[in-house]
Amino acid sequence: MGLLKKLACLGANLRALDFDRRDFSENFAWSVFGGVQITDWLGARLELYFPAIDFGVWLRFSFLRLSWLSLDAVPGVAVSTGALDDRGAGVAACVGLMAEFRVWEGLVLFVFPAAGIDALRATWVVPFSLGVGYYL
Repeated sequence: MGLLKKLACLGANLRALDFDRRDFSENFAWSVFGGVQITDWLGARLELYFPAIDFGVWLRFSFLRLSWLSLDAVPGVAVSTGALDDRGAGVAACVGLMAEFRVWEGLVLFVFPAAGIDALRATWVVPFSLGVGYYL
């Protein structure tokens, strides 16, 4: 499989952060992301969260890749500017498991639960993403 075989995912998802500190409904925000699938087992992506312009950088290490399903270990860093949060800026180191289901050609649905610790706020964070993307 060649280098940069697939240009990966432009899409949107709903993301939940830090359930224990805020009302459940306040934890959801849109994000958009893009990245590259460097090889069949390694990819990277950059994710931007709205309405605040927070961002995350994630690496994907595939340990199961079938024609319709991919399971990946996903370590990363999520950075919050604190624009929508009275606790200020935060930097969380997280690790998660991404399950990606290929629905049709390049169209995928994914579930991405994770856990991490926010070093600046000294709190646990529990990111959860559920979304859709398209491989170009």
